[in-house]
Amino acid sequence: MATILIVDDDNFLQAIYQKRFEDGGFDVITASNGEDALRLARNRRPDLIVSDIVMPRMDGFALLGAISEDPELSRIPVMMLTELAHQKDIDLCRSLGCAEYLIKSHVKPEEVVLRARRILRM
Repeated sequence: MATILIVDDDNFLQAIYQKRFEDGGFDVITASNGEDALRLARNRRPDLIVSDIVMPRMDGFALLGAISEDPELSRIPVMMLTELAHQKDIDLCRSLGCAEYLIKSHVKPEEVVLRARRILRM
């Protein structure tokens, strides 16, 4: 069973995505900020990280950068799931190695799960 790390400081959205992924057969771990997510990624080695960008303590840009620079974590694909829709934000995430960039208001939770399956080739 693939493990997904969901990183979002919005507890309501985090719970929605956790339920959708669990219903889809995934094991799910969660974090509410980038610092906790980085610690969990190092300890649990998830198969995919789904992260918001705007969060306290360490934002998604910093999290993505830390993951891409860490030889132990850089193999983990990261899907950014955010409301930031500016091209500069998308370009920055792509330059840091994100596998997918989705805008929350443009996708349904089911689509996020389908895209995760594609990334993981499931």
